[in-house]
Amino acid sequence: MIRSYLRAALSVTFAAVFAMSAARAYAVEERIWLSGEAGLDLFDPEQALRDTPAFGVRGTGFLNRWVGVEALYHLASTHMDPRTLGDATLSHYGGGLILTPQRTAWALPYIYGGVGSVKVKRNQFGTNATAGAFHGGVGAVFRAGERFGIRLDARDVSCRELVAAYLDRIDRDDPGLHTFLRTRRDAALAEADARDRDGRSGLDGVPIALKDILC
Repeated sequence: MIRSYLRAALSVTFAAVFAMSAARAYAVEERIWLSGEAGLDLFDPEQALRDTPAFGVRGTGFLNRWVGVEALYHLASTHMDPRTLGDATLSHYGGGLILTPQRTAWALPYIYGGVGSVKVKRNQFGTNATAGAFHGGVGAVFRAGERFGIRLDARDVSCRELVAAYLDRIDRDDPGLHTFLRTRRDAALAEADARDRDGRSGLDGVPIALKDILC
């Protein structure tokens, strides 16, 4: 029963995140993911192993905006069932594909699947069992922060829009602060237009302010 509830909860969560990702709000277009993970391993009764928390690491390199290749390592320490049979350790190595509808979305759902090898070590008996395995699942990444450099990369905002927003805020707030001597509005907008037209990378196109420290 608990497993049915877990599957239902995962399905609802994935559907909600997928719907959120459909909105036109873009973020970063990463090439590589490296992440840690934690979860719960649920064993079939014939395995004679108790359900247990599990931990792992996952690395992914993307081939394009939607498809990536991944490698993972997964480890769980559990008890035999009944517990008088001792402890056991499960390790899983695998590789496969990861698919996402839009890698630059702020709410990013994905599905993954692949093949690998599972090893179960039954400590009290000193025996090891190794077998091929399939793996698959769903997940989601949620991003936060304005991070203008990567938003420019993802075309979420243009250089001109970003520069104009800063200049408008300076015009609104600086009369009471007296922070800027000059802002080069026309030149800054012309440079932003050039970045939008010719392309940019890194922090190029992100507005900056220079501080005069000369006496």
